[in-house]
This record gives sequence, C-alpha cells and structure tokens, in this order.
Amino acid sequence: MVRTFLAGRASANAFAAAAGVDIRVIDAGVAVDLPDHVNLVRAKIRKGTGNAARQPAMTLEEAKAGLAQGRRLACEAIDRGADIIAIGEMGIGNSASAALLMHRLAPAPLADCIGAGAGQDDAGMVKEAGRTGARRRADQRERAARRAQRIRGLEIAMMAGAIFGAAERRRPVMIDGFIASSAALVSIRMQPAVQDYCIFAHRSANAATA
Repeated sequence: MVRTFLAGRASANAFAAAAGVDIRVIDAGVAVDLPDHVNLVRAKIRKGTGNAARQPAMTLEEAKAGLAQGRRLACEAIDRGADIIAIGEMGIGNSASAALLMHRLAPAPLADCIGAGAGQDDAGMVKEAGRTGARRRADQRERAARRAQRIRGLEIAMMAGAIFGAAERRRPVMIDGFIASSAALVSIRMQPAVQDYCIFAHRSANAATA
C-alpha cells in the first residue's frame, strides 16, 4: 500500500491532485526498509510496534520521538509555505489501536469504539472485538505505564505531533477519519488549546466518530 501511494495510484493521490495540493508519505514505522523515493520522508522510529495485548506498543521514549517527529515535519511544511495540514494514515490493525484510545480518552464504551476497518466483514468484527477486548484487559494490567506509551501506533503519534506543529504555527489541520480522529483526541487531551486548529473533515462510518 505504501508503494501504491508512492506510485501515485491511491485514492489519496487522486484527491490531492484534484485539489492541487502536495502529498508526502511519512514512514513512521513501516516494518520493512523502503526504497528511496522523492515523496518518501524517512522518519521511522522503529520497525512496527509491539503487541499491545502482551506489552507496551512502544517505549515512552519512542512515543515522545513520534510526537516530536510529527511536530517537526508539520512545522517544516508550514515554513515552506503550506497554509493547511491534512493528516491521514495507512496502518495495519490500527483501527483497534484507535478504538482503544477512543475508549480510554473520550471516554466511551469499548463497544461503541469498535468499527469495521478496511476490508472487514461481520465475522472479522467478532474477532476484532475479541482482540481489542484482550488489549484492553492487558492495558488494565499496566495502569502504571505512562499515557504516552498507550498511543500504540507510531503513525498516530506522528499525526498527534503534526497537530501540535500546526497549532504552534497557527495553521489549521484537517482531521480525516477515525484513526486521525484518535490522534486528534490524543493531542487535545495533552494540550486542549490545539482543538481550535482542528477541522474535522467528515463523519466516517465508524461508530466512534458518529
């Protein structure tokens, strides 16, 4: 999917071209080494995250690094002339991570936070509910862990950091979809004032954004 973005064949590329805006692919934590590309920004913190049902997804230092990288990249884009930042992501299994964040930070019942991710069917939803419930139980056993470690996705950490950067430069940031909304929630809970710079672009089919 990352290669599809870089080849300009994804829906995001079509939307960007129609709107006349630039698109950059940020490698926050893809689990493989990607070849060089003019539109690829190397910002990898680590190759993938840990299984949150068994361990913290990342260390506190890695979470902070993700936030800092996202902030830096947004500030650099604005300093180059960007008037607005639009965040989006491509991750594997990150709807479960986003559901857990929404459950903890909204707060909201876990059942209301679980929705169908890409290519998910009813049978998959049953499995997803079980996996997410297991992650929640693991999280409850690790209450002593710092909140930043619970971000669970490096792409979510960097999007949250990008919101900080946009707010710092007094630029609006478009929040598109459930995963990006969970990143916005992380940033708002950490610094409530950044909400003034967030524009929520659409209400997705996921129940948590309804």
